[in-house]
Amino acid sequence: MSQGDLIEKEFLKSTKKNTIVQNLKNKVEEKLEEMLDRNPLRMQYYEKYQKIIEMYNLGKDYASIKEIFDRLKDLYTNLTKERKRALLRI
Repeated sequence: MSQGDLIEKEFLKSTKKNTIVQNLKNKVEEKLEEMLDRNPLRMQYYEKYQKIIEMYNLGKDYASIKEIFDRLKDLYTNLTKERKRALLRI
């Protein structure tokens, strides 16, 4: 089971969806900070993250929270893949 699948499973079983989204948001921020410190040319990930957060701040109903969660999860998965790819090149 992938990390993204585990995160989604946690989200679906939780009654505190906003808390799960906030925790994932924090994980994405940590990965982004680390990646941008190593390579500032990865700004497209940061810009994508900012768009997701703008959406999150606009609506807090279940449908929008689920959509935000899905986008954050996908971004987190992509950041993890990019980090691994970058480490292999070193």
